[in-house]
Amino acid sequence: MKPLQPNRSAGFSLVELMVALVVSLVLLAGVLQILLSNRNSFSFQRDMAGLQENARLASFVIENVVAHAGYRVEIDTRDLFRASSPFANLAFVSSTSGGADGNDSLRLRFQAGSSHDGCNGPDAGVAELPLSNLRMADLELYVNDQNSLLCRDRSSGSVPQPIVENVARFKVTYGIDTDRDGSVNTYANSVGGANADNVVSVRLQLLLESEDNITPTATSHNFAFAYGNNFSATNRHAYQLVDQVVALRNAIP
Repeated sequence: MKPLQPNRSAGFSLVELMVALVVSLVLLAGVLQILLSNRNSFSFQRDMAGLQENARLASFVIENVVAHAGYRVEIDTRDLFRASSPFANLAFVSSTSGGADGNDSLRLRFQAGSSHDGCNGPDAGVAELPLSNLRMADLELYVNDQNSLLCRDRSSGSVPQPIVENVARFKVTYGIDTDRDGSVNTYANSVGGANADNVVSVRLQLLLESEDNITPTATSHNFAFAYGNNFSATNRHAYQLVDQVVALRNAIP
């Protein structure tokens, strides 16, 4: 009869430990790769959502501001806004086209109460009595040196209000009704003289740029705008174009 051998604890050999370590590192690398990929995807989706939200906000604010052009409390006072009237300096739409940075500016006018500031959003249609208390609001949309689209009330001297940041290009064209039938016959990049009487819509093109690099590789971006001043860039930024036409309901007969 053989004597019983004592039990010995079986351990891992050095080779087994090294194999286990390599397998663990491979699995960890895969997990980290998935985490980094998910993080980059989340950052991209977040930045794109922010860019699209800024575009929607800018579109809403711009349309609301521009739609006021030519508004008057007394419906028989449209001559206040005619370039051919004694109030020629109160033509309701004017612009500066294609500055050094390629951006336009847009000015528009409408009758408003004495305390109205169109850039801050209060309603314009307040018939103050006496009517002599009414004033001619003079709003301007423009892009400053920090590439922000601003709105300021030139008639009140109030502080310009920011609408949206990271503006790559702001272009304005005007729908002209040459035969006075209420529809656009041609577009122009500036207005003056008789054309100022016949503007019935405004086309606004706003190109927004992401603040940070959000695409994995640099891409060539090219945007063609009406009447030139095209935009081109090669970078890792994302862009969102707002292109809308706003009918000037107060100017249409």
